Amino acid sequence: MDPSAEEKARRVRSLLSSYYGGGVGGPSPKTASLPAIDRDGFDHDAYVTESVRDVPLAELQARCVSMAGEIKQLDGDMQMLVYENYSKFIVATDTVKQMRTNVATIESRVEELTASVDATAAAADAVNLKLSSHREQIEQLNGVRALIKKLQAVFDLPAKLRTCADTGALALAVRYHVGARPLLAKYGDAGAFVGVKRECDAAMKTVEEKLRAGFHDAAVLAAARRRRRREMHEKASEEASHGSKGDDGSENADTAGSDSPDPSPSTLDASECVELLERLGTPSGELQGAYLASRRVAMDRSLGDAESAASSSPVPDARAFVVSLSASFLEDFRETAAEYAELFKDREPLVALGRELLQRYFGVVKLGLAGGAGSGAAGVGTTPARGLMAALAQMAADLSGINRLVPEIRLGDRAAEVVETATRERVGAAFRALELKLADAIERTGADVEARVTNADAGGGGTDDGEDGAFLLDRFEELRDATLAGVKEALADTRSLLEERPVMVASWREEFESLVRGHAASTLDALLAGLRSAAGPPPVLLVHARLASFMETDGVPTIARTLDAFFPAPKDSEANTRTLFAEKEQIYAQVADELVRAYAAEQTTRLSLMIRQSVALGRWDVANEPRDVSPVVKAVVASLVAVETETAGILEDGGYGSLSALSETHAAPATGIDRGVADLFRGEGSASSSGVFDVAVEPTRAHVLGAVTKSALKSFVECVRGVRRFNRCGYQQTQADATYLDRRVRRFVSIDSDVAGVVGLCGAMVSAAGERSEDPTPLDPFVVDRILSQKANR
Repeated sequence: MDPSAEEKARRVRSLLSSYYGGGVGGPSPKTASLPAIDRDGFDHDAYVTESVRDVPLAELQARCVSMAGEIKQLDGDMQMLVYENYSKFIVATDTVKQMRTNVATIESRVEELTASVDATAAAADAVNLKLSSHREQIEQLNGVRALIKKLQAVFDLPAKLRTCADTGALALAVRYHVGARPLLAKYGDAGAFVGVKRECDAAMKTVEEKLRAGFHDAAVLAAARRRRRREMHEKASEEASHGSKGDDGSENADTAGSDSPDPSPSTLDASECVELLERLGTPSGELQGAYLASRRVAMDRSLGDAESAASSSPVPDARAFVVSLSASFLEDFRETAAEYAELFKDREPLVALGRELLQRYFGVVKLGLAGGAGSGAAGVGTTPARGLMAALAQMAADLSGINRLVPEIRLGDRAAEVVETATRERVGAAFRALELKLADAIERTGADVEARVTNADAGGGGTDDGEDGAFLLDRFEELRDATLAGVKEALADTRSLLEERPVMVASWREEFESLVRGHAASTLDALLAGLRSAAGPPPVLLVHARLASFMETDGVPTIARTLDAFFPAPKDSEANTRTLFAEKEQIYAQVADELVRAYAAEQTTRLSLMIRQSVALGRWDVANEPRDVSPVVKAVVASLVAVETETAGILEDGGYGSLSALSETHAAPATGIDRGVADLFRGEGSASSSGVFDVAVEPTRAHVLGAVTKSALKSFVECVRGVRRFNRCGYQQTQADATYLDRRVRRFVSIDSDVAGVVGLCGAMVSAAGERSEDPTPLDPFVVDRILSQKANR
């Protein structure tokens, strides 16, 4: 079909529909979309004028032909509509004629009905007129009869109330009293009603007391039933754990609750007591307080028992502790909250009590979880990770039901807070246990070394050569193994917290892992503090220095790798973690240097004190001819040997021993002594600048021995310079001592500067004695050799 023809037909149908559909209120939605020529209010003159002016002649002719066709089509459509609706017009005409006939019949019947109603009304008026004289009398008599019944009921009420109170029919007593209360309130202060009201009040006081007692008994019975169920459940669990049931299990179950009173038929439940007391006029707030107070007794007792149990002894099973507390306290609170919601509308007292009791509950749970005696990797005093997370999960599950009953307390948030707090404390406890373990290992190392030193001093000498170094090395290895193993165990323990219940820490997992890294760094700091502050003999410092040096080179990197294995760091924090542990390595290197310097300083101080005391007590101006070296010189060499033995194996060699062969080949004569004698006669004897003790001691065996040796010789030089006068023998004794030192202490120095310093200090010692001698005549070198040879042979 041609589109233009289809559009034309649509317009025609729209026009006909608009015409027959009528409508006064303007164009319908369908006609609103018609062309302007088909709409209401069309101005044909303006349209024609505009078309003649603007439209070409050819198009005007086309429009004319088109409009002529539309007119014919409209005429045809109108005829079709008339033909289609003709039968409907005929039916409508017949219907109207029939309605006119029916209306005439109805009018006659309505007139008949009106006459019947009028006759009935007249008969009713006659009856009312005959009965009106007696109706008022009947109504008065009925009123008097009702009043007599009420008065009789009021006078019988005290007896009824007393009977109800005696028989326990408290609900019936309340119903009687509430029915008579308006009459008693109105007439109770006059005439015979005064006594009736007084007797009723006395009886109702007894009823109210019984209702309050029943209110309290309902709480006791509910607690007894809960306790009985709990005992039966525990008994069943215990029997199941043993794998068999006792022969008298049913009897025990029956007798488990025999001590608890069973409710009698006349006993009212709490809801009935509340309802009756409210009907008697008791304020709702007072009932709420009494109800919660009666229920609170059992809950306080449950919390108190759990708190005492957790405080007096460690909790062996954290989950069992939480389950027991839930069965005793949370079950009571849940039933109380559910029953309270049925009894009262004001929830604020329940919410206030819930906040107070649940705050205490969370405190008891924290106490139980923190005081558990676990056997996990963290050691005694911390709950095992599995038990802790199981207990926290159990707590969250138990609180979910109560949270639905009392959503105002927001137990979900509180439970999440307790879970996070307990987990954080558990992580801290694991690392605190590790820190205590490391501190104990450090303290034990100090005690072992001190005992060995004490035994060596009591035995009059040291141990075999190399034995002290091996002993100290063993102590270092114990500390090293304790540190690495302890950190690994602590990390594995804290990792198990994540693996046991991942969903419980999912919301703050990154923060948890950051917390573990922080505790690991704090443990390294605690180890540093322990190494710095530990007390004990000087060898302890060597053990600590070796451990600090190990931590710098191997320990801290190993711990960092272990930490990454258990808790991989996020990409954005890897750099911070590496920087943190790099800083720890630098600090451990500094501590190692500090401890080595402290060891050297202590050894130096001890030797200097011994030298000063010995030289100060010597009678150098009246000394005899030397036959042997001085005892202090032997003691100094023995002390240096002890230092050599102690540092063996515990410190890096640092080139130690590389010059010992050269020193032995030049053992006699001592060139340093000869130069000191020559300087004496030339007046050039002075301490070498190389003999000054260098405080910056590297943590190696060569540097430590060199520093201690030079310091001891420097003390000799300073003490000799402090002597006022030497006689010839005193000077010669000093020459023999210096030669002995020069030959014996060269084995302790391996660095070129230290060798030169030792030679210079031995020469300075002789020069200082010669400057203060009245006869600085030196011994012949062969005499010195003979004295030292005799010493070596003895």
